[in-house]
Amino acid sequence: MHEIKIREIKLKNPCGDHVVVLETMDWKCCVVCGGGGDLKCPAASFRQRILKRQKTGATSVKNCIFCPEVGGKLHNCSTMNLDHELRRMAEELQDTSLLAKIGGGDLIAIEAKYHLKCLSAYRNKYRSSQRAKKDCTVDRFSSIVKAKSFVELISHIEEGIENGQFIFKLSELHTLYVNRLKSLQCGQQINKTRLKQHLLTHFSQRCQEQSDGKATLLVFNEGLQQMLKDAANEQNYESDWDSALVMIVFWK
Repeated sequence: MHEIKIREIKLKNPCGDHVVVLETMDWKCCVVCGGGGDLKCPAASFRQRILKRQKTGATSVKNCIFCPEVGGKLHNCSTMNLDHELRRMAEELQDTSLLAKIGGGDLIAIEAKYHLKCLSAYRNKYRSSQRAKKDCTVDRFSSIVKAKSFVELISHIEEGIENGQFIFKLSELHTLYVNRLKSLQCGQQINKTRLKQHLLTHFSQRCQEQSDGKATLLVFNEGLQQMLKDAANEQNYESDWDSALVMIVFWK
């Protein structure tokens, strides 16, 4: 088999394939491999595919691919970038209607047209969908982080009770909770009142809200019982009864 010299030139045929140009071109041979056999012109094949798509009516070249409105100023889909963009948006939006219209080939080949306002509206719809997905992801992450931080705060309180601490300042608990959220990359603002309600609901009958005149306190019943018991041991029965009444009125 004789050697074929090839010039360092590459051309792009209508099908998108790169071919090389032979220095001594023999049109009876394949321009890619130089071999013979059943040869076809890629340009002719490309034209046949376009005609076939138009004949089958994959989409109407007279109407906008986004809306059924007839007339108005229509623009041709003239770039492959627009083709790729529309297919990506339609697939992510699961827009089966648009996918069916443009499924017969690329938008240039099927001579797809659109109204500029319809294209803008479709892009806005896609951006809104992306923002909603992002917000949903952020909300899910935030919920997980807040739940984890709340469990750790409950563990901190339980540990304090085991060590004999029965009174907790709400402001200090709030600071611990917020700092833990920040360490987990969640900078969401936390309302003190809402945190207090969550804590009172969690501890239910074990805890009650009190105030020392300056700060809101969460007082556990175990602490009240111990304080009453200590007062009873230090004073006589009469003074103890008076003190107990005073303390009960105070804490309620």
